[in-house]
Amino acid sequence: MCRLVGGKITYVHRRLWPAIVRLASFLDKKTLAALREEHTPSGAHRVCAIPFPRWVPPEIRQAAENISEEEAHLQLGDWIRLYLRRGYGRAS
Repeated sequence: MCRLVGGKITYVHRRLWPAIVRLASFLDKKTLAALREEHTPSGAHRVCAIPFPRWVPPEIRQAAENISEEEAHLQLGDWIRLYLRRGYGRAS
């Protein structure tokens, strides 16, 4: 879970993590922070952010190194090109 698309909670399937990591240099690092919901002792919910790339497991980093940028774009689909074109990422 992160705020990748328009600042909204975005669920990213684990199989797409390598593609996201591969294209991270084009994305705003703040949007790549992993979000975790915790329960406080009072029963309230609190959202905690784990900064990118600290949350990325070693096997995902390795998988990201083994795919090309083109393959990462293909895996993520058209939305990533629109995302970048609209200026949400670093490379607009």
